[in-house]
Amino acid sequence: MFATVCWIAALPDYLDATNGFTAAGERTGSLPFAVILTVVTIALTIGA
Repeated sequence: MFATVCWIAALPDYLDATNGFTAAGERTGSLPFAVILTVVTIALTIGA
């Protein structure tokens, strides 16, 4: 859940990034990986 909140907060910078770097010069993370990880985490939590 915490990672989801962090990604939502960072989404504007992620969308404005060029070649994987934000305007501040920092690398972006992998949005597809974050989405897949969140879905798997929810599925495992519900299945437990």
